[in-house]
Amino acid sequence: MASLLDVRNNIYVNINRTSTATMDAVLTLAINSACELIGHTISSIYEEEFWYHTYVTGDATSKTENFALPSTVKLIRFMDLVDTTTAGEEVYYPLLQLSPDDLTDTNKVEGYRSGNIGYTTSSRDITGSGGIWSASTFSRGGLNSVGRSSRSGRPEIMARVGANLHVHPYISTDYVGWKLRGLLVMYPDVLSGDTDTNTITNKYPYALTHFASGILWASHFHDQQRAQAEFQLGGQFLSSIASDDQIKKLVNIQSRIIG
Repeated sequence: MASLLDVRNNIYVNINRTSTATMDAVLTLAINSACELIGHTISSIYEEEFWYHTYVTGDATSKTENFALPSTVKLIRFMDLVDTTTAGEEVYYPLLQLSPDDLTDTNKVEGYRSGNIGYTTSSRDITGSGGIWSASTFSRGGLNSVGRSSRSGRPEIMARVGANLHVHPYISTDYVGWKLRGLLVMYPDVLSGDTDTNTITNKYPYALTHFASGILWASHFHDQQRAQAEFQLGGQFLSSIASDDQIKKLVNIQSRIIG
């Protein structure tokens, strides 16, 4: 496992320069720039992190539906609502992930709930104030003409907007103490301390060395010829990584077919 310091030392050897405090800062910037480039170019390179939120009374009284996620989140692999109050075991309720475009569409939100897309039974309370919607509230074709109404209960659906998680419905006090548990896919971490690592330093330290060296030659030493040589070598590393990514995708497809 290579650290920021290890990659910096590799670059010093590669460019035949001596370490100084000023150059350390320049190299760290180049390394983080290369990490951002690689992490956004190759979809198979990412961090994974579990995220938790335990519901408190304030979430119910404030009707909280929005929760901040780490700023480097790329996507949500899954999100569960976990009943931690049942003696002897935890019960997991997977949340359905929707597009943010559909989060306030009653026909889809309530349809998914009931198993009947585009139709909500007259006995379903979706007003949040105790009222019951009857069949007369539906427009032609069985679709509801009114958007989703705010209501409390057990959270069942969610959507990600930027670095924010939106859930529906917001909890009632019956669910205080329960928690949200999700697996997040993250962009590679920014490196600052000498011992810091991320998935790129751990798995692809030499590709990172050559790309960071190329950035250094181009932006700091203004030697485009040396920069292009480093980018070309780094590109060969990236091509092999991208090919490996495609192989993994093919293996996953074959596994689904065989399974």
